Amino acid sequence: MRNIVLALFVTLCGLVGTVNAEVGGAVNITADLFEIDQQAQTGTFTGNVYAHQETFQLWAPRVVAYYGEGGPSDLIKITADGRIRVEFGTQKAISDRGVYDPKTRLLTLLGNVSATQEGSSDVINSQEMVIDLNNDTTRFEGTGTDNGRVTATFGSGS
Repeated sequence: MRNIVLALFVTLCGLVGTVNAEVGGAVNITADLFEIDQQAQTGTFTGNVYAHQETFQLWAPRVVAYYGEGGPSDLIKITADGRIRVEFGTQKAISDRGVYDPKTRLLTLLGNVSATQEGSSDVINSQEMVIDLNNDTTRFEGTGTDNGRVTATFGSGS
């Protein structure tokens, strides 16, 4: 059991570290509860979850790591749900939920996404934001609200 907990922490460290290539060092995760379900192959942090490593931060009511037959080192995906908030450097985003796929290195924020840049009045709203960590690109998609369109407001730059 102790090995699974340690392996899960290492796995979560890998997730947080990949969000910003410049980030390194220890990952700190706090929550009201941490449960491992070996049969379901999940590790779940619930209640006021906060994870941070250098300039990456995540706040969520619940974070779940799903792993395969190889145990926690065989990470399939990590999800965060409830109204989540992520910050990396000066970039900030909020959404209803998020999914990270370590094989494709795609971080997807879903539902009522709003992205901002610190020190700027710029804001982009969409229903989906996909960050491709392999190619250092971000794509916004609109569905449902605002006639299925992405909306962006760019300030004066001051």
